[in-house]
Amino acid sequence: MTVNMAIANPDLFAAIVPICGAYGSSTDEELLTLKDNNIWLVHAMNDTSVDPTETSDRLHALIPSSIYTVYDTVTVDGIDYPGHWSWIYVARNMPTYNGQSIFQWMASQTLADDPVTDVENPSDTQTPSEGNQGQGIVQTGDTTMTYPYLALMVAAFAGMAGYVVVRRQRKEENC
Repeated sequence: MTVNMAIANPDLFAAIVPICGAYGSSTDEELLTLKDNNIWLVHAMNDTSVDPTETSDRLHALIPSSIYTVYDTVTVDGIDYPGHWSWIYVARNMPTYNGQSIFQWMASQTLADDPVTDVENPSDTQTPSEGNQGQGIVQTGDTTMTYPYLALMVAAFAGMAGYVVVRRQRKEENC
């Protein structure tokens, strides 16, 4: 999906990180449209869902400037995971290249027309706004999950109250 999105929007992303990336029937010509993109591929060789030889290996061969971190298996903290779970390595910021972690690398990528801002010494400082000035909760209008949770809480409370009443009745009967 990441690769397909980048092919469809080649100027939108400063970097792409396909993790066990499947990209369907993309042609070599389509994949080569990404040659100027910053790409870091992550895959495990034992991935049985997405064959790395047909996807990540192929893309890296077409675009040798891409970074490719390939693992034999997905084993973290002594736990063996399915091969398609190589995203665990990325979520833990484990892939590194030339001393730079994958998160550092992603944060350092920019689109060609965007100036890079030094995070340590930003030139354009902004003062946070005062928020809602103590006016209470900000209403978003989104009540999608409020009502089901409220209904669940009422049902749980009714169930608890019923349980307490039944226990008291049984206790009184046994005395």
